[in-house]
Amino acid sequence: STRDSALCVIQSLAEHKPAMLMASEGLIAEAIGVLLHLIAKYDEEMEQDEASFANGDTSTLLAEATLDQIVLNCRRKYTFMPIVSQCHQFFRSEDPLKRRAAIRVLGIIAQGTFMLVLKHFKELLPLPAG
Repeated sequence: STRDSALCVIQSLAEHKPAMLMASEGLIAEAIGVLLHLIAKYDEEMEQDEASFANGDTSTLLAEATLDQIVLNCRRKYTFMPIVSQCHQFFRSEDPLKRRAAIRVLGIIAQGTFMLVLKHFKELLPLPAG
């Protein structure tokens, strides 16, 4: 799909040309917001139609992999706080799918930035409780 192709382009840029992403003011923060929404949206679709995901729908995996590449290859000042801010907004949502997506995203960033997550653990801990 077009969405999957766009995710692959962003993932490739993050992996091979992270400076290009960081040079565009606010682009990473905006991409993080879109990725979080995609993860939540796909969670909703998965609940409605698990068969489509059993048949190989990979958009959620691509959104998660794209976020992972952004976190691993772009400077933390462009990624960490925008992700935490977006997750905080999702944790405040009444929608349980948005809250679940935020938890998944925090798990993704914890894999690539464990020491940073540990450093900010006291700030992050109240987020799921909300």
